[in-house]
Amino acid sequence: MKLPRTSTAALTVAVTIAMTLSRLHADPLFSEDFEAYPAQSNISGQGGWVGNDIRIGVGLLGTQVLDGSIYVSPPGYMPSFTVNEFAPGGLSPNHLYVLTFDAYARPWSHDAGVYFYGPTHYDQGLSIGWWVVGTQYTTVPLGWMFDARGLAADENALQPMGIAVDAPVTLQVVLDPANGRAWGVADFGSGTVTTNQIHYDSSRVSGITGVIAHMDFRGLDWLDAELDNIVVSEDAPVGIADATWGATKALFR
Repeated sequence: MKLPRTSTAALTVAVTIAMTLSRLHADPLFSEDFEAYPAQSNISGQGGWVGNDIRIGVGLLGTQVLDGSIYVSPPGYMPSFTVNEFAPGGLSPNHLYVLTFDAYARPWSHDAGVYFYGPTHYDQGLSIGWWVVGTQYTTVPLGWMFDARGLAADENALQPMGIAVDAPVTLQVVLDPANGRAWGVADFGSGTVTTNQIHYDSSRVSGITGVIAHMDFRGLDWLDAELDNIVVSEDAPVGIADATWGATKALFR
């Protein structure tokens, strides 16, 4: 899949963001590595997580993860969600926020991801994040998708970024409400790539109250991804894109 063209300056900023973020988690606003919970247990009802039945397992990422390979029935063909509202008063428009998480998608993984939660179902509220599309029974491109539908208030606000399965990936969402912009950063194992920016009313982040993780269980032959190391940093000292980066190119075409 062809990635969107990005200027040399933008790529430099993206690499700076990714390299710096890897060292930013000493005192995060929120952090979850799933190591504190019993194996095979339901994350919902533990550690501030609330929602459906999604299990803890030791996955291909090598540690305890939110493990979509552990089939849960019910809900069967229904998506499962678990939410941690660590910021019940909402995020501040005066701070910069970065959501980072690790994932491992299988060739048949589908509808799994992590988002800023804002609130309700991930594509109906103010949310913004990443999800993977791994089934041919869909009208959108396969692979990892940057999803800003909620924050952008646009049902078409989806940007495919590339197919990455059977390998670990690190995905990030950067919220810069002071400048009314947000973008995604991804490392698929062969270098850092970025999405284009979205623009929004900065006051909308006051409706973002936490993070949400979701899986779509579709039977024993269609299991889902692994999600791990969910971190939200506030006012991280990352490189910030200048005002011209992405200003002449629309995010969604």
